[in-house]
Amino acid sequence: MLNPVDIVTSVVDDTAAAVWGARWHIVAALVVAAALWGAAAGAWRRRAVSELSCREEVQFLPSTTFHTDMDEVMQQGARLGRITAAAGTVPQRARATRILLASSPDGQLEYRVRGPERAGGLLRQHQFSGVEVLDGNGPRTRPPAPRVRFASAAPVKKEGEQA
Repeated sequence: MLNPVDIVTSVVDDTAAAVWGARWHIVAALVVAAALWGAAAGAWRRRAVSELSCREEVQFLPSTTFHTDMDEVMQQGARLGRITAAAGTVPQRARATRILLASSPDGQLEYRVRGPERAGGLLRQHQFSGVEVLDGNGPRTRPPAPRVRFASAAPVKKEGEQA
């Protein structure tokens, strides 16, 4: 005849083994999921770095008679807003559009737009008449910044520099 204590002990042991076995599988599944997530995040980051290293830059050079109206400005703004969609499945941080405004040494406005390489066609389109579109990946025309000198302090010498 079976002892009731043996029956309860057997049920408890079987239940504990089943629960521990289920928990072990859950922990293993979570570890595998975390490893897969980490690998996917690493691949996405490498893709973003790759996309950021080959961005398209376009320079718009206005003529001396350049004049625009508000409609053209709004159309150009809408086009700039569509660049992120035109980039496709590029990671978000590599989808950004950057507008750079500077003055050239001869006093002319430099208007550069930098964005994803996949959206290069949209970057090169221009709505304004009297504007020349140039490849902006060339050298900058900005002169080097002048050195700052103080009358009451001697200049700091760089390594290997003679007085």
